[in-house]
Amino acid sequence: MPFLFAQSNDKNIKNENRDSLHIITSFRINFEAYPEQEKIFDLYKKYLYSDPVKNDKNNPYWNTKEKEKYDAFDLSVASIYGSSDFLNDLDDLKNYLDIYILSIDKITDDLYSISAQYQFKGGLSNSSSIWCIQNINAVKINGEWKLQNNLVHYTKNWDVYKTKYVVYHYPYGYNFKSDDAEKANRFFQNLVKKYNLGKPKKLDYYIAESTNQMGELLGFGFFGGGVTSGVSSVGNDYIMSSKTAFHAHEFVHFAFASNEVKRNYLIEEGCADFLGSRVYDKESYNKNMDKLINDIKNDDTYTIENLISMNGNVSWNNYNWRYPFGALICKMVYDKRGEKGLKKLMFSNTEETDELKTALIDVMHFKNEQQLYNELKNIAENYN
Repeated sequence: MPFLFAQSNDKNIKNENRDSLHIITSFRINFEAYPEQEKIFDLYKKYLYSDPVKNDKNNPYWNTKEKEKYDAFDLSVASIYGSSDFLNDLDDLKNYLDIYILSIDKITDDLYSISAQYQFKGGLSNSSSIWCIQNINAVKINGEWKLQNNLVHYTKNWDVYKTKYVVYHYPYGYNFKSDDAEKANRFFQNLVKKYNLGKPKKLDYYIAESTNQMGELLGFGFFGGGVTSGVSSVGNDYIMSSKTAFHAHEFVHFAFASNEVKRNYLIEEGCADFLGSRVYDKESYNKNMDKLINDIKNDDTYTIENLISMNGNVSWNNYNWRYPFGALICKMVYDKRGEKGLKKLMFSNTEETDELKTALIDVMHFKNEQQLYNELKNIAENYN
């Protein structure tokens, strides 16, 4: 029980009760023997108290190069803070989680790795007790320690393959298929041209060989909160995927990227599923759609009204129903109003439920909400 060791060692304990963030260091960390560890610990602690979710460009604890390169410079933030309803900021971190600093290990004189376990208060009581294990680096720049994404050191010896708009990064020895890369490049260009979306953005595409490696790219030794097979960050110009060089779903996000509108989650993910996964990941797409159709027919919580408002009363049936339901909405629009109608929906403000319903009624030329509900219900019941 290593943490019992740490808790019995007063020299190692960093239990910040005065400001309520509960941080404990493990027995592997010895500030007396290794003074540099304490400097890096203090840097990490100060960063946590700076409320990382803000991604403040003036944050003094992060390196300047990444702050200039990325819109949201800490790549782990979205998964830690943005993938649940209960963990959104520093106050939530204080209220719900304990942080165990498992290790602060030297890589070189100017580079250390930090491994920190985010665990829900109450100990190991259930399958969700550990939210994540964050891997983040500290790099010495001009004599000062600054934090750095795990991505930098982790991928420094990876191979690179360039297409017109996409630069691929993949592990040494990975069976990279250039045909998939070129197919992805064509899909991206054709989608942008078909929907008249302007010139495609250039982006970096990191290929992970597993979900665990996806986590490493984002900064996790254990990828719990926000675990996914693919991530697209429009503001940061990258895609990360464990689904080969052609993850169509993520390319759709990039093609339709816009700072001018605020999209509903159902529409953002639904369109990516409808235009991307439906064509190039048919097995997964059809499996989830079949589950949704079955639930609409047989589960009383899966009413169209509940689904379109993403009501919390909708039963959790072991899949993310928002993706196929969003795709069902996009199918309705595309089948009746074509590419023009789908593009109009994608560039309408739909963030709030009422905005979404208003936009759909307008695009579909419906008279009222009930007609919208009836049409979606009819599509679901007759889906094939």
